Amino acid sequence: LGLDLTAINSTVLTIVLVIGVTQGIHLQEEFYRQREHGRSGDAAAQRMFARLAVPVAATSLTTLLGFLSLRTASISAIRDFAVASSIGIVIVYCTQNLLVPILLRRLQAGPSHARMAGRARVTTAILRLVERVTTRRPAAVVAVGLVAFLGFAAWGLPRLTVDQRFNQEVAPSQPVRANQALLEEQYSGFLGPELWVRPVGGVAVTSA
Repeated sequence: LGLDLTAINSTVLTIVLVIGVTQGIHLQEEFYRQREHGRSGDAAAQRMFARLAVPVAATSLTTLLGFLSLRTASISAIRDFAVASSIGIVIVYCTQNLLVPILLRRLQAGPSHARMAGRARVTTAILRLVERVTTRRPAAVVAVGLVAFLGFAAWGLPRLTVDQRFNQEVAPSQPVRANQALLEEQYSGFLGPELWVRPVGGVAVTSA
């Protein structure tokens, strides 16, 4: 894609791995739950996919839009990061929908797993209760989430500061410190800048 490999882009694989593992755990737990209800491996995989295809797609789309919003950044490295992360999320979603059901059927559908039938009574009861409460009152769920988010933002954002205490020993007007402040403002502490000081033309680095 012609994207530069930067310190920010180097984190894409880790981020995509975290997202993929999280989604994979959801799929695996639903498969186990269906097996605990006594379904065969094939039936459990089909039921798992039917129940979670839309929710996992919704969470993937939400995450995708969040990373794509970074395309509005003024820093090219962050814009490239948004593209790489978004592509990784799409690849993970498609790969999981293809491979996870196959792997679970082959690796977790043996005779030993059939003995799990009936073990899901407590967790299933809790999940059904949560499902009933949230699906019957979707507007209330959205309202509570929005109020909680706005309340946290109103409380937390004014207290948010970024200060690496990198060069407090120099005056605020010193160019090194001014540039450091600019880095912290633009990157919001995402990168730890590395400062190199070299003498030029034999002049001491301590000179004006």
